[in-house]
Amino acid sequence: MDAFRRRRAVFLVVVVALVPFFGGVSGLVKAARSRRQQVAVDWGSRGDQDAAAGRADLAAEDYRSAREYARDSNAYRFQLAQALAAANHPNEARGQLLALWAEAPADGVVNRELGRLAAHQGDTPEAVRFYHAAIDGAWQRDAPASRREARMELARYLLSKGEATKAQAELIALIDDLPPDPAVMTDTAALLIKAGAAQRAMVVLDKALALGPDDRQALQLAGAATFALDQYRTAVRYFDAAAAQAPLDADDRRMRDLSARILTIDPFARGITSRERVRRVVGAFGVAASSLDNCPAASSPDLQNRVAQAKPRITERVLLHDADAVDDAIALLTEIESATAACSPAGPDDAALRLVLKQRRASS
Repeated sequence: MDAFRRRRAVFLVVVVALVPFFGGVSGLVKAARSRRQQVAVDWGSRGDQDAAAGRADLAAEDYRSAREYARDSNAYRFQLAQALAAANHPNEARGQLLALWAEAPADGVVNRELGRLAAHQGDTPEAVRFYHAAIDGAWQRDAPASRREARMELARYLLSKGEATKAQAELIALIDDLPPDPAVMTDTAALLIKAGAAQRAMVVLDKALALGPDDRQALQLAGAATFALDQYRTAVRYFDAAAAQAPLDADDRRMRDLSARILTIDPFARGITSRERVRRVVGAFGVAASSLDNCPAASSPDLQNRVAQAKPRITERVLLHDADAVDDAIALLTEIESATAACSPAGPDDAALRLVLKQRRASS
């Protein structure tokens, strides 16, 4: 019993003596860990500076070094992947991102970055797959806005690849969930117009203009959308409202002036008198005949001869008393327009007439 007490006493003395030693070792371990973390932060800061300065290769090496000192930091791995992508090392970047994706397949940020990388490489199926995973994924900050931005990125990419129908589908999915923010609405409407969905764009623009009737960008886009919808009078109104705030750019000015010209030459416009209709038919025939003369590719002896024979009869005096002659003149107008379609319009009147006849064919 005494021997047992002596052994216990010795053991306690040894334990007490070792406590400071282990405390010292623990302190050294903590100090070393803290030092490694600080070195990682320093390398990460250098990476941020190099990335901001456009030195992507150096940034990649910086982030790689940061990861050496902070192996459990996914943030440095993600930054490394971004730097590698910026430095045109897509395969390495993809490897880093897939390692992150394996740990968190639903991470919205990682999936979006994989989508961007696939888009950059022109791999449309993979880009669509990862962007959709991002749209449906988990986001730590402002999930609705992040998902919307990811879908708009995808739509822009699809438009750049000529996939307008697929881009429309992505954008239409946004319409009902847009926030009451005119800037977001106009961005969406602009993409819808590019995708050929002008009617859908007007749904969005009507909401934007309800929030801000004087929003210049919304007014310009509404002009472009109604022009695409052949609503030329409305297009002029929207463009003029936008121009009252600041001059229109060249493309908007072209659409505005073309719309105004169509309103003055369209022989099919509602509400005009018979005399005015005849006057416009005669004017349009003169424009079409001039277009034919300026389009060698459309020249054919038969068409040229028929136009030459028709000219003496296509006058206001003749057409006012002969409804059949009006119809014949319009038919010849349409034939000339089809023959000259391969040539650039000879002038604004020619461009306006082509749109008038195009609209006429679409409605007949």
